[in-house]
This record gives sequence, C-alpha cells and structure tokens, in this order.
Amino acid sequence: MELLQLKYFVAAAECENFSMTARRFRVPTSDISQTVKRLEKELGAPLFDRTSNRLRLNSAGKILYEAASRALSTLDEAGRQIRELESGFVGELRLLVETDRRIVTAAIEKFRAEYPEVSFTVDFSSGEGEYDLIISDTPPIGNYTATPFISEPIRLAVSSASPYASRESLTLSDLSGARFIGMGRDSRLQALVEQVCRSAGFLPNTVISTPDPYYVRRFVEMGMGVALVPAISWAGLFSGATRLLDIGNFTRESFIFTPKSSFSQKLTALFTEALTAQATSEP
Repeated sequence: MELLQLKYFVAAAECENFSMTARRFRVPTSDISQTVKRLEKELGAPLFDRTSNRLRLNSAGKILYEAASRALSTLDEAGRQIRELESGFVGELRLLVETDRRIVTAAIEKFRAEYPEVSFTVDFSSGEGEYDLIISDTPPIGNYTATPFISEPIRLAVSSASPYASRESLTLSDLSGARFIGMGRDSRLQALVEQVCRSAGFLPNTVISTPDPYYVRRFVEMGMGVALVPAISWAGLFSGATRLLDIGNFTRESFIFTPKSSFSQKLTALFTEALTAQATSEP
C-alpha cells in the first residue's frame, strides 16, 4: 500500500463519491477509481458497496478506513513535529472555539505577530476530526485533558432606556416578566441562561432568538428585550446605549481542552500560554 493510495481511499470514504474525491485532489476520476480497485485487489476484498451514484464503506472498508485515518493523522503530526524541530515554531494549529471568541481572536493576533510562520484553522462550531485545542464551556467527546480557562460573571444587559437600567438593585427573580433576547436552542449560553432562570423559579420569555452574538447585543440596544451575557468575553462589545447590571453570583466556566497524546505538544503548549495571558489581561 502506498501513501497516496491511502489518502485517495480515505477521502473517497468520507465523500462517498469518486468524482468529488477527484475534484479535491484535482486528478481524473479514473485515478481514484483505479487506485481503489488496486487496493481491493491487493487486500483480496471489496472495500465499498457500490450503487448507481453513491459509495458506502462495507465491513472491510471500515476496518481499513479506521486504520488508514489513524496512520495518516500520525504521519501528519510527525511531519509537524519535524518542521518544528528544524525550523522553530512553524506549522498549523487547529482550534475549535465554542466560547470566548473575542479573547481567542485577540490571542491569535498577538501570537501571529510573534510567530508569523504559524497558521491557524479555526472552527466556531463542532466539526469533524481532531483539534490541537478546544475552547468550550462543556467537555468535548474524546480523549482530551481539561484546563480551567475563564470563570466570568453573568450580567444582565439592558438598554439604557429600559426601566431596569434605573433600578438601584436587581435580582434574577425581578426578571420573571421580562422579554429576553436569546441565542437559540443549540447554544450552550442559552442553556446556561435557562438554567440560571430556572433556579429563580421561571423560564425566560424569549421573544427574539438569534445565534449571532452581534444581533443579541443589537436587539438589546434597541430595547427589544434583555439578555444574560458573559461579562468578560463580551466586554467592550456593547455600545454606550447598553448597561450591564449585576443580578447575583452567577458564572460561566470555560476550559481549554488539549489532546492527551500528540506528537506536537510544544506549539500547542506555547499557544495555550498565550491564551491564558490574554485572559489574564482582560479587565
């Protein structure tokens, strides 16, 4: 088996289509199909169940896919480690950033200024594959080690024209009749908001739901409703027409998750230090 054969096979298994695989590698479709046929001949077993317009891995194909995926990932990591050894801090960091986007973005900017040969691939929602770092407020599935990142208070964001803005004191139970701007059912922040409100004996009356934090802030500024927001990671993003009010001792905990085993720990550890420094410098 050759390395290129395995790359073609793994890509074909993921695309479930030879034509799409060929476009990915910019080769004729026949190159992909012939490569798979040679693999099947070498192994003495078919790897796909073929229909008129789709491929599906069979039992033998699944065995080879799992092994080939691990092997290719191991080789990629080894290559990154060698480049680090020979050239200093170069390579790519793969990040999944589910919380604290502003802080992570600021850390990337500073890190790239110091280490311009390091590139980043950043996903803001759960993707497939392995990551060098995951920043999240819930544990990811997989073999990762969690390090505490940010513990930040939850504040109430209101329009400066809202009746709540002039209150000298405010508790969560005072918001039982308020209109809320929410982040959507799939948002972990929204789940936290509902958990916090439930602790006060009510569920938030969410009148507008949007997955985009910018529009959460915008709707609050317009006086369309109130929102419970993380005070540190969203700091400085509100306009002067919005006030952040203390509503009790509620916090959001986020973590940095790193793989327990990796060929390239040095660069990951260096960027983890940069993230921690950036979080520490936050007001």
